[in-house]
Amino acid sequence: MLNITRSRVLIAVAFAALLLLAYGLVRAVGPTYGSDVDGTWGISVTPGEPIVGDMIEVRARARGTQSPTMLSWQIEQDADHPVVELIDNTFGYEPIVTFEAVGPGIATISGTAFFEKPICPPPTPTPNPTPLPPYCFPYGFYLTTPDIVIEVAPSCGDTNSDALVNSLDAAWILQYAAGMIQTLVFPANADVNDDGAADSVDAAIVLQFHAALLPPDALRCPPPMIP
Repeated sequence: MLNITRSRVLIAVAFAALLLLAYGLVRAVGPTYGSDVDGTWGISVTPGEPIVGDMIEVRARARGTQSPTMLSWQIEQDADHPVVELIDNTFGYEPIVTFEAVGPGIATISGTAFFEKPICPPPTPTPNPTPLPPYCFPYGFYLTTPDIVIEVAPSCGDTNSDALVNSLDAAWILQYAAGMIQTLVFPANADVNDDGAADSVDAAIVLQFHAALLPPDALRCPPPMIP
């Protein structure tokens, strides 16, 4: 009887060692992309037409997967003139990632998530009428989102693309209205009262806005455009 019990203990220890070895091998295997999922991502960007100063929410969900245990984002943009900045990275089945629009232009972002799901091999049939329950171990894989292109338009009143609305913009508007300069980086942003013309009235409004004499929503430009 003692020999039988000892044999069962040895078998159980050996089986546990094999499971640990299998777990280590699975964790050590290089990333596999979409090996057991369809790899289709559901992605939304809010707001759809952000301007400088907006908070941008990106929702990313890989269909047919469990919650990611890791989600990292890469941003491709001009290092000297950043367009978006990562603010918050929330984990979950449908993670919501928050970016701040810090400058006009185009940024391309992509995320890589590491997912885990349990793998439970079926129990091996044995003569024992009460077979041991299946032993599960986590299986990991990576999935990368498609490129997400975000276009950020300049704030109303920002005529020189420095992400600010100040007296310098007012000076540019006055020179533009007087014909001293032929164009602006963002000419539509010079028409801050949306009356169809960029003139001294717009320059005066920009100065009042910069001096905090007007509320934040006082500037009303035509629909934003990125050249």
